[in-house]
Amino acid sequence: MRRMTISRATSASVQRRKPPWERAEGVTRPVSWDEVLVYCQIPGQSVGGNPYWVMVQPRGWDKYGIMSSYYIENNTNWIDGVPGKNGCVI
Repeated sequence: MRRMTISRATSASVQRRKPPWERAEGVTRPVSWDEVLVYCQIPGQSVGGNPYWVMVQPRGWDKYGIMSSYYIENNTNWIDGVPGKNGCVI
């Protein structure tokens, strides 16, 4: 797990998505500079040239969400110190 900051998001560009086994109601939208805990990252559809998606827990949430890693402030697509798909366990 690693604490990261959302850097490219606007309320119109991305939504924190709940995992598919949870009801979609209550989905919220982050804004730039919101802080999230990143638990793991997996490859998926590329967004802005970044092929990774991350499981995050936004500050104040008691649930997890999924979002493109493109929106996380980081120098590379892969976030060092965050496990890959074998570490994605809820």
